[in-house]
Amino acid sequence: MKTTSAYTKFGLLLVVAVMFTAASARADTYSWTNFQSDIAGVAQHVDPNLVNPWGMAVSPNGTIWVSDNGTGVSTLYNQDGTARPLVVTIPTAILNRGTGNPTGVVFNNTSFFQVTKNGNSAPSVFIFVSEDGIISGWNPTLDGTHAIVAVDNGFNRGVNRAIYKGATLGVAGGHNFLYVTDFHTGRVQTYDENFHQVTPNGFVDPNLPAGYAPFGIRNFNGEIFVTYAKQDHKRQDDVACPGCGFVNVFDTSGNFLRRLISNGNLNAPWGLALVEGNLWVGNFGDGLINNYNPNTGMFIETLMRLDGTPLQFDGLWDLLPLGSGVYFTAGIADEEPLRTKIKTRISGAHASLSAA
Repeated sequence: MKTTSAYTKFGLLLVVAVMFTAASARADTYSWTNFQSDIAGVAQHVDPNLVNPWGMAVSPNGTIWVSDNGTGVSTLYNQDGTARPLVVTIPTAILNRGTGNPTGVVFNNTSFFQVTKNGNSAPSVFIFVSEDGIISGWNPTLDGTHAIVAVDNGFNRGVNRAIYKGATLGVAGGHNFLYVTDFHTGRVQTYDENFHQVTPNGFVDPNLPAGYAPFGIRNFNGEIFVTYAKQDHKRQDDVACPGCGFVNVFDTSGNFLRRLISNGNLNAPWGLALVEGNLWVGNFGDGLINNYNPNTGMFIETLMRLDGTPLQFDGLWDLLPLGSGVYFTAGIADEEPLRTKIKTRISGAHASLSAA
């Protein structure tokens, strides 16, 4: 989590993104090419806005939108890794200083989830959630370069403030809903089509150990997959440790369906992706990507490099299958300022996801 004091003190925000492509050599190995970094000479392109890139979403024209947690903006990229000129500022909590801390982002193709500015309203084309408790929406007809606050559960709520780590959309009973993980309170919050919070009586795992909270979230084929990580003592950030994590599956009404994965290879899992029928789970804690059966939770493999060592990226966040590849985001060096952040892409993975 980015703190205002830390970034004000150092006064410098470095790197963020290295996108890479991967071609497979055999069934369980991958290689990659760096596309984007804010450090000259590290990748093919330089973008100083990409500090601790987190969630990703795709527009209908294939443009990748990235939540840059460290700089409080969303940056856009073509699938070849080149940057688009638009940069969207994400709002911060009213009583907090500095930029917002965006994490999850989703594309909204409905006419709902409207935001308002200067008396005019329009649907959010992209919805962002942030660690400072803000849910915001962007529509170019209202403001081309700024997202607009839809929900403020930030610092003005004191100890009850939200710290949002992820978001996804879904449909239940013919209505659209937004689901967000509040790591601070340890709940999945549900918002209706008008950004009104639904009575929080769902998304409960009766056997979840104390000290764990929902972290990442994704809708796969009408089922909501939620990852859980261990909370630190302030209930703000995750604690990395081997075997620390869970993955649960709920329906879109918040009913618990099954515990899919417990402990094992998990280590503060956040990223989730369905790739050729298998479930990839990315660990923020150790940077590994593990492959599971999405129905049974059976472990299949850990993704490997060409040299036989694990495919591993410090501070791994999102996984986004797109075209012939899987895009990655990560904030290396524990997301600290004055350290390099990396954004990555793996391509060609569609041909090499079978267990060895």
